Amino acid sequence: MKVVLLQDVRGVGRRLDVKEVNDGYARNFLIPKKIAAPFNAEGLKLKAEAETKEKNRISGIDKYLKELSENPLKFKLKIGAKGEVYGSVKKEDIEKALVQRGVKGVKAELNDPIKKTGENEIEINFGRGIKEKIKILINERSQP
Repeated sequence: MKVVLLQDVRGVGRRLDVKEVNDGYARNFLIPKKIAAPFNAEGLKLKAEAETKEKNRISGIDKYLKELSENPLKFKLKIGAKGEVYGSVKKEDIEKALVQRGVKGVKAELNDPIKKTGENEIEINFGRGIKEKIKILINERSQP
């Protein structure tokens, strides 16, 4: 039976692929769990809608990346009298700042928190294999 996958299925295919699978597997597992739809007019309609959503999402990502390159994220860290840094910028802080800017569903790829001032480059993951590098600025805020 031909089906349109609505989600990634290990060993079968990726989302929006049209695949030939066993009839029982499709009728008893994939279709009832809404992981796939039969390859008919309704399935093609679902596939077309999902592809349109994906194209709109990708064009939205381009818009966000352009805005972030023109106006990078800014953070402040406390700096002591002798130049010691108090605090850090964590990936959760970056993700929260991105959500405040309207960028939802992204993950910051950061191994260690950033503990230095200046311009830093980090990678963010938009999902579906789309990863881009953005710059963030960390300024100092003097400790009283």
